[in-house]
This record gives sequence, structure tokens and C-alpha cells, in this order.
Amino acid sequence: EHRQARVIVSSGGGMVGEPIVRAAVAAHRRVRESTGLSTTIVAGPFLPDHVWEWLLDEAALSPWLEAVRRVPDLAGEIRRSAVSVSQCGYNTTMDLLRAGTPSVVVPYSDGKEDEQRRRADRLAALGVLTSIAATDLGPDRLADAIASAHVATPAAVRLDLDGADTSARIVAELAGVATPHPA
Repeated sequence: EHRQARVIVSSGGGMVGEPIVRAAVAAHRRVRESTGLSTTIVAGPFLPDHVWEWLLDEAALSPWLEAVRRVPDLAGEIRRSAVSVSQCGYNTTMDLLRAGTPSVVVPYSDGKEDEQRRRADRLAALGVLTSIAATDLGPDRLADAIASAHVATPAAVRLDLDGADTSARIVAELAGVATPHPA
């Protein structure tokens, strides 16, 4: 499948996505100059309306910036992009791992909520992705991370990404029930 010459930026539903959106907008021209990539921001349905309106205005001013509220298949869009920028929620992380797309993550972290940061730190240590702490997020840091990711090959991941099917098979075997093999 052909990868498009773009960075795809997403932040789940968008409720806490404003910092990533603003940093990506501020970085997009530098990203274009250093990598040749355009930037598509998937805002999410819950990005606050005033930020969405600002984002639409910014996109109207630049041929290298596209803003969409949502896409029907984010995993497919990530797979078809040269670089992905996102938070590090569970579902998005699984999409990143399956896609093998070079990725920059800005894990959501708020007080005691550090699940995304811990996940991002582990995957960054394995060479799978680049992680930027929310406190370090800025246009220059983001543009540099995107440029580095663009020329990097993410490390192969040795994780069972079919956990649901594997779990069902194990439970069925324990119960002595035959299960059909997945195609």
C-alpha cells in the first residue's frame, strides 16, 4: 500500500488534543521545508469548537495544512501516511504498531494519570517510536521529531497483536471446545 507524503496528526476524540493541534499547526511549514511532507490534522469530534474554527482558518491559509473533523478509518489513514503524530492511548498505539508507520507520540499525562507515558516510554526504549513529553511539546521539538521519524525505520515489534483471538483460543482449549482457525 502506497504511503502518502504527509504527516497525520490525531488526538483521539480531541477533548485534550488542543496542545498537539496547536503545535502541529505551528510546526507544519518547517516540516514541509525539512521533509517535503504536508500535514493533515484529524481534530476529533470533541476538539473544542473555538479551536476547530481556528484550525479551519489556519488550514485555509496554507496549501500544506489540511483539517478534518474525523475519518472513517484512522488506522488506515495512519498506515497510508509517512509519519503519524498522536497521543499514546491503547487503541491508537495498537494501530501504530500494526501499521509500522514512523510515529511521534505525545502521551497524555495529568497528575496520577500516567498510563500513556509509561506505554510511550517502553515503546520508545524499544526503538518503536519517538516520545515527547507534553511539557516539552513545542513547534521546534515537534518538527525535529517528525523529521527524524521520517527518515527512521521503526524497530520491529515482537508483540502478539491478536490478543483477543489468542485469548479466545486458549479459553476454548482449556474448556475442551474446538475453535475455528482464523483465515
